[in-house]
Amino acid sequence: MNERDWLAQRFEEHRQHLNSVAYRMLGSMSEAEDAVQEAWLRLSRTDATAVENLGGWLTTVVGRVCLDALRARRSRHEDLGEWLPEPVVTVEFHYMTEIDWLAGRGYTMIEVSWPVTFTGRQAHAASEPWMGRNALDALVLLFAEIGLWRQQLRPEARVHGIVLDGGTAANIIPSRAVGRFMLRSVDEGYFHEIQDRFREMVQGAALATGCGGEAVFSGGSSTMKQNEVLRGRFSANLTAYGLEDGPLDLQHLGSSDMGNVSQHLPTIHPYLAIAPLDTAGHSTAFRDAAGTPQADEATLLAATLIAQTAYELFADPSLVSAAWAEFRGG
Repeated sequence: MNERDWLAQRFEEHRQHLNSVAYRMLGSMSEAEDAVQEAWLRLSRTDATAVENLGGWLTTVVGRVCLDALRARRSRHEDLGEWLPEPVVTVEFHYMTEIDWLAGRGYTMIEVSWPVTFTGRQAHAASEPWMGRNALDALVLLFAEIGLWRQQLRPEARVHGIVLDGGTAANIIPSRAVGRFMLRSVDEGYFHEIQDRFREMVQGAALATGCGGEAVFSGGSSTMKQNEVLRGRFSANLTAYGLEDGPLDLQHLGSSDMGNVSQHLPTIHPYLAIAPLDTAGHSTAFRDAAGTPQADEATLLAATLIAQTAYELFADPSLVSAAWAEFRGG
């Protein structure tokens, strides 16, 4: 088998997928076939031995060809009539740990970050410890309070933190200690309850150690308001690739400012897997997984699904109206 025949065989292995991508973007089988043929012509003029991920490369090329076709269609004012839609599509992708290619709908928690500072009085830790006020003791006590508090917290709430500053030397009683804590909940009302409780715990730790204590609000994310109209179109596009839209995953929750966006316009927050289920998020192993071929394929798929969903809304004003009607009604 010569090199060109080998390349044609490899291309045929991806043709069905490429036709699906092009058709979902263009809505015309003949134009989709033209786009796929253009990808073949570009591949035949390329040094294929330098392409590490042929499927990803071809998907990118087909996507670019389709976008060029859509731009040309728009410049000729084809199929658009007099209507231009509102900017309704807001999609953020997070990459999750899950088995194979499971996709899911994200549900983000309301969250705030609290820098907490305790102030005390320096003293020599060996010769005059009674003259000091240990700010680090106050911070350690706050962690102990949180550990006990977790027994009474609802299952969907989270409190966690780290030490940013615990002193300068072991023989000096720290006059300043700083931690950063995050409070999360899926319930807005309960979230305000735990905020108030956290403030009281900071003051309790300060009082017990004779220090000053201050908790300052910093940033924040709202809960996610999923739009089912947008989700339905995204899910249909996902199904076209042979993947199922998984249920809301309430066991693995996080926070995102995408939740803030969702309070102002129709939004979805999908997830695609890049690593096995036992890979913890925000870990070194998860970071390494982001550099794998599976992660590259997931990223290309995510971009394609976003483009497909956006174009469907652009081309169908009734979907835009339905998305806004759902948003304003609920």
